[in-house]
Amino acid sequence: MRAFASFENLGGKMNKVESAVSFFNERFNCCQSVLLAYCEEFGLDRQVASKISTGFGGGMGRMAGVCGVVTGAFMVLGLKY
Repeated sequence: MRAFASFENLGGKMNKVESAVSFFNERFNCCQSVLLAYCEEFGLDRQVASKISTGFGGGMGRMAGVCGVVTGAFMVLGLKY
């Protein structure tokens, strides 16, 4: 069975994936992990990135709502566009 999201089809984004996983393993929440993986690319201080994304982990304040990875990705898109 083929994996839904395999590392082979990420096209050069592996370092960001590895970075996000590393942050997650350091006990950051999902949203923080995604935003921290991209913050330096956009000139955002790591401490600021961590603080502004804190409440979005665990599905918006641990309410099991929107996935933190999704909200983190939206934050990254907001920085880009």
